[in-house]
Amino acid sequence: MELRTPRPRWQLVAELINQNQCKVVAEIGVDYCHIGKYVYANCPSVEKYICVDLVRHTDREVPVFIKDPRTVYHQMYSSSAHVLVPDDSLDFLYIDANHEYPGVCEDIQLWVPKVKIGGIIAGHDFSVYHPGAVAAVSEYFDCFSIEQDSTIERPTYSWWLTKERERYDTRKSSSST
Repeated sequence: MELRTPRPRWQLVAELINQNQCKVVAEIGVDYCHIGKYVYANCPSVEKYICVDLVRHTDREVPVFIKDPRTVYHQMYSSSAHVLVPDDSLDFLYIDANHEYPGVCEDIQLWVPKVKIGGIIAGHDFSVYHPGAVAAVSEYFDCFSIEQDSTIERPTYSWWLTKERERYDTRKSSSST
């Protein structure tokens, strides 16, 4: 694997969205909507951007982003919001909410079924600073790419993969019949 020069994660997200002509995108844990604002400015294929976060920040640009007709903002826990999104409806999913192991596992289990086969599953904070995120992603996905963000104070990484047919179907029961 070759690591590129670090860059902001929103540039990586936009590149993945553009390469795959993603139309329906979801971001779990949007914070100040940096990714969404960048995607709207640089990804013409995006028709719908689903945001999930407990906090709705008051930054001047955030309300403008939220009022965009393509934005669907769910101010709630991701574990509650997932029922509002149909299975197999997302072209791109970015997980960046709870960074603890149980939270990342829950987001993967609840949100990966929402991604279409061939869609992109991605996330943030794959680093020594968030061992729970590293453990959860490594446990659920056996093959993924990583790229360092341009975070000066604490290098961290985004991860991503393409959802393959039934390979990452988290809806299956672990018990055998």
